Amino acid sequence: MLLSDGQDTCTSAKKINLKEICTLQIPVHTFGFGADHDPVMLHSIAESSKGTFSFIEAERVIQDAFAQRIGGLLSVAVQDLQVHIKSLDSHLRINQLKAGSYSTSLTGENQQLGSVDIGDLCADEERDFLVLVNIPVVTDEDSNDQMKVVSVWCDYKDLFTK
Repeated sequence: MLLSDGQDTCTSAKKINLKEICTLQIPVHTFGFGADHDPVMLHSIAESSKGTFSFIEAERVIQDAFAQRIGGLLSVAVQDLQVHIKSLDSHLRINQLKAGSYSTSLTGENQQLGSVDIGDLCADEERDFLVLVNIPVVTDEDSNDQMKVVSVWCDYKDLFTK
């Protein structure tokens, strides 16, 4: 967790290397305190490390903000979550996966397989993704105007059963 008021008071010869922090693959949960903090920088650190960013307006709520974040961390339900999408028709193409800062990939012939790497997911937490699909025109007279488009499943590590 990183709490910053935006004031550079570091007198140590070794300052924090933000690029080094972001390459550790550890979520950094940032807290901006007061009106002078740098929300762009703190949000960037949190987003690139898959952490969270919170604004703390007054000193009296610092403890509550930290307690809420720690409570969220303790409620991690699954780790290494990966969502998979597969086209169910050989002519159907997954054009794009929009998943914010999460890593996505499209593979297979005609981009028929996709995945989104989520990482950890807490209990009762939700994530929304946009899957853009190119659906071909069906000219078959026997068609019943229904087509199975995609199949979605996930892989993850359950913390309780390993």
